Amino acid sequence: MILGRELTISEAYHKTLGYMLGPVGWLLADAMFPPTITVTNTRQPTPPRKPKRTASGRNINISPSGETRFIPNEILLRFAAGMSEPSRSRLIDRLNLTLLESQTFALTGETIGRYRIDGGRSAVQTLNLIARDFPGVAAAQVNFAYVGAQAQQPARQDSPASDASAQYVVRKLHLPGGPSRQQRR
Repeated sequence: MILGRELTISEAYHKTLGYMLGPVGWLLADAMFPPTITVTNTRQPTPPRKPKRTASGRNINISPSGETRFIPNEILLRFAAGMSEPSRSRLIDRLNLTLLESQTFALTGETIGRYRIDGGRSAVQTLNLIARDFPGVAAAQVNFAYVGAQAQQPARQDSPASDASAQYVVRKLHLPGGPSRQQRR
């Protein structure tokens, strides 16, 4: 290896014979192992494309096609600090949205709201429209539905104790004072 590049067999013999025999080795190496031409790629790789909807501090998160883990007719909007209440109302009316809940943060002046989409427009279509026509919206996304890992597994049902004890943990841990072994069978 020379300068971080692996040599071809022809280059290795040229270097070895040239070092050992000097100019005579160069001529012998050329006769025995014709030089090869190495082509390097001079074209610069293109940098990765930036996401489409993150320009100028905005974050419009449009879910990919096939994503189904969201409420289909709800979106979340975060308005910029300088956007007035009348401007927000005009946007809501124009998009045919219904405010479900809202929170204004005094420290930053931003308002976050959860909206239901009324009419026939999908959440993705609404987000595309917001990204194109409403610069006062700082962030927008569908209302994702998250499920805890334990909620996904069916709950295991143990048979109730014969004494109808509400303290199942006593039975599970085999603690003294719990139901006797004959009662558990």
